[in-house]
Amino acid sequence: MEKKNNKTLNIALWVAQVLLAAMFLMAGIMKATQPIEELSQSMTWVNDFSAGMVRFIGISELLGGIGLYCLPCCALNQFLRHWQLWVFLLLWYWLLYIIYPMPNIKH
Repeated sequence: MEKKNNKTLNIALWVAQVLLAAMFLMAGIMKATQPIEELSQSMTWVNDFSAGMVRFIGISELLGGIGLYCLPCCALNQFLRHWQLWVFLLLWYWLLYIIYPMPNIKH
């Protein structure tokens, strides 16, 4: 019985991971490739940032989607696991202490 529960949980987690990665990839492709004028019609926050920042966010989302697919491979290697942790922490630092406190950005 426990073996069946583990298999069901494993399948559910993989489905969730694939769906989340697909959402990241779609959002990243949209922000990285569409003109800023088209993006500003559906996302009003785009007008508050420079075009380079919007492209950077799109590329970051693309890399996040790729990372969700590659996450099991990274978990197998100790070096990649530590590297992944430091990149995650640096991105959160960048978001919380550099981007969020900027006074000219509407939150």
